[in-house]
Amino acid sequence: MKAILAAFAAAVLFIASPLILLLFGGMSVVAALAGCLPAAGTGGVFEPGDIPETTRIVMPLAPGTYSISDSYGWRTDPFTGERAFHHGSDFPAADGTPIMAIADGVVRIAGYLGGWGNLIVIEHTVAGQAVATAYAHMWDSGVFVAQGQTVAAGDVIGAVGSSGRSTGPHLHLEIQPGGWGHDSTDAMAWLIAHDAEGVEGAAVPAGCQSDDEEEGGDEEDEDGQEGEDDEPSREVVP
Repeated sequence: MKAILAAFAAAVLFIASPLILLLFGGMSVVAALAGCLPAAGTGGVFEPGDIPETTRIVMPLAPGTYSISDSYGWRTDPFTGERAFHHGSDFPAADGTPIMAIADGVVRIAGYLGGWGNLIVIEHTVAGQAVATAYAHMWDSGVFVAQGQTVAAGDVIGAVGSSGRSTGPHLHLEIQPGGWGHDSTDAMAWLIAHDAEGVEGAAVPAGCQSDDEEEGGDEEDEDGQEGEDDEPSREVVP
C-alpha cells in the first residue's frame, strides 16, 4: 500500500512540476518588467540617471507673449497686504498663451492641486542633477499632458490660465533643484545661468512686484506657501 501511495505522489509531482515552474517563471518576468516601469507612473522618487540628460533648455513662454510681474523672494502679498515669500516667478500673459516644457523630462503631476490650480510638474536631469519644474494656474482645458508622459524641451504642455489662487491669467513657474518637493530656487536666475533659449528677450525685473501692482500674480499665505490653508506643502509627493 505504501508503495502505491509513493508511486501516486511521484506521478502527481511529475505532472505538476511544469505548471509550478511556469507559475514562478511568469512571476519572475512580471517582477522584472515592473522594475523597468518609469517612476512617474508610480509617484516614486526620481534619481539622476532615471531620466536622460536634457538636450536643451528653453524659456517656458515665447518671446513677446509675456511680461514678468512677481519675482522670487519676499514681496507684499497682493491680497492680504502682508509680507510673504514668493517661491516662483510670475509671467502675466494672455489667456491661452502656449506654455512650453523648459527641458526634456517626464511628467510627474498633471491636474488640480489646491492653491496651485491646475499644476504640471516635470522631472528632468540637468548637468547630471535631478531638477523639477512646476507650471501653475492653467484652466482644466489648458493641461495638455498626462502623468508619466515623456516630453521634450519646447513641447507645448499647456496654456496660460488663472485657476487656483490667482489674480489674473499668468504662468507661475517654479524650479526645484533636487526634484519635486525640494526647495525652489530663483527661476529666472536659473534660466539665465543655464543659457535658456529665448532668455535674451525676457524683461527681467529689478525686484519684486510693487505694492500698487496687481496684474497676474499669486496669492500666498503668511508663511510663504502658495495655496489654501497652507497647502500644498512643499513636502507633498503624490
